[in-house]
Amino acid sequence: MQAFPRILGRHYLAIFVLASATLSYQILITRFFSVMLYYHFAFAAISLAMLGLTRGAMAVYDDPVRYAPERVGAEFARHASWFAITGAGAMLAFLCMPLVVPENYVLTALAIATIGFVRPFTESGVCITLLLTRLPYGGGWLYAADLAGAALGCLGIIFVLLVIDPVSATLGIGALVAGAGWTVVRGSGNARSLRLSGRRCTDAGRRNRRSCRSLCFRERPSRRVLGQGRAAA
Repeated sequence: MQAFPRILGRHYLAIFVLASATLSYQILITRFFSVMLYYHFAFAAISLAMLGLTRGAMAVYDDPVRYAPERVGAEFARHASWFAITGAGAMLAFLCMPLVVPENYVLTALAIATIGFVRPFTESGVCITLLLTRLPYGGGWLYAADLAGAALGCLGIIFVLLVIDPVSATLGIGALVAGAGWTVVRGSGNARSLRLSGRRCTDAGRRNRRSCRSLCFRERPSRRVLGQGRAAA
């Protein structure tokens, strides 16, 4: 593998998608926390995101051999795939937790939730740091794509939640990030990372479609009953 001699269009697309997905996922966590925990725990999502992104950046700088410029594509794809896996896994595990936890286990449950939700942001921090520090300088345009993606993620998730539920949105975010990893590693010669990214993107997309389809099927009977009630009235 050779280092990229210049920043390619797929790098701008990848960091745009990743930043948008990261901010969207952070906002989704605030929604989960505000419903299943006390409302003030929603602000903990900001701390979890900052902690995870910082851990990811430190991992890149602590291991310059593994995260060398010639391995940007492979490592980005690998960590983007893990973002998709851990993001959906943490969300599903959190939703399966009981709403009422014994007082002796509250701190333990919060610690497990913290570790689970920090991991996706750590993977995102590795990916963003790789693109910003291991590629040739592009005059700030790469960072501009990062900021634009983050802004779109903050605004776009509001309209996305008007159409689909938060669980489907989380799976869709994972599919987008895995697809971005596949785009970056494509053509780099690393078949393993290419297959991993493609598989994670396909799996997340299939589960997202299944979740949206089941949601539509659940809504139709309620509308039919509502119409019958109006007709009877």
